Amino acid sequence: MKLVITGGHFTPAWAMVPILQKEFSLLFVIRKHAYEGDSSFSFEYQTVQKLGLPFRVISAGRLQRRWTFYTLPALLKFPLGFLQSFLILIGYRPDIVLSFGGYVALPVALAAFILRIPVITHEQTIRAGLANKIIAHFAKKICVTFKESLWQFPKEKTVLTGNPIRKELFFSGQKPPFPIKLGLPIIYINGGSGGSAYINEAISSILPRLLQKYIVIHQTGGSFAPKLPAKLKERYIFKNWFEVQELAWIYRHISLLIGRSGANTVYEVLTFGIPAIFIPLSWAGASEQEQNAELAEKTGLAKVLPQKTLTNKVLLSAIDEMISKKNQHHSLKAKSLIIGNARENILKVLKNVRAYEKTA
Repeated sequence: MKLVITGGHFTPAWAMVPILQKEFSLLFVIRKHAYEGDSSFSFEYQTVQKLGLPFRVISAGRLQRRWTFYTLPALLKFPLGFLQSFLILIGYRPDIVLSFGGYVALPVALAAFILRIPVITHEQTIRAGLANKIIAHFAKKICVTFKESLWQFPKEKTVLTGNPIRKELFFSGQKPPFPIKLGLPIIYINGGSGGSAYINEAISSILPRLLQKYIVIHQTGGSFAPKLPAKLKERYIFKNWFEVQELAWIYRHISLLIGRSGANTVYEVLTFGIPAIFIPLSWAGASEQEQNAELAEKTGLAKVLPQKTLTNKVLLSAIDEMISKKNQHHSLKAKSLIIGNARENILKVLKNVRAYEKTA
């Protein structure tokens, strides 16, 4: 059987690949650039090339909730993205389309609906994104990560599956995958796959003080190289992003994660019981990052620091407070929110929909 995978939330899609490849021939439909006006390649574009996965690129425009310089060009891209999706689906003729939300999924899902190809969509966040709210109207099934999201979609079409996590994250060697001298608590800074200019700037202003008593591993998302004394440099590791094998080691050894509160980051923090400080992206759709972070905070495992009130003093105090939670037992409550067999659950939904379509 043939399956098209699309959507802007690429991490859970990537996590599904090993199990889906046993049942389907796969084709990814993705974006080349994550943001309008950004010449750098998107995380998913680089990853599918690296993994050798078959893919096609469309020129979808972001569904923006506020007017910016890029709003009109983004809207004008939608008809082109729809036409490209339509032609891709006609040529490939998939049995089913699996969407992981975001603006890139909308034209693909709409074209599939018109071509009478069944669509299944997956929602990662507590608060449903705009694209998934639209896709839900014509999707056969809607898979959700948290039970708190069930009320947002039609009851008869919605399935609680959990969020797929890359299996490689569960396997880590003891030896660090980069040059680092152990012995101090480790802090991991993560601004998302594209990094966060705000978090980078906030960290740079306190970095020398942090490195006096902590090791810092920093996923920057771009060019970022602060000047440090030689003694402190050996305690600071930074890269645009870390490979999944490196991230597996990081998750096993850190005392604290600091970052944005995208759905996948929050879900991984809950899964591995990692104390976290979340600085939600304030303009993310429907306050989804704030709600993701607040869910983690209720477990006692995380602390939420709103960007608009963040100061160096507040951040440093929160870091010291949360480092001390490494050996507490908040992780048990956090892990109670996790559904461990999400990949198998989504595969079951795919098979059930396909079986129904064949007999209908």
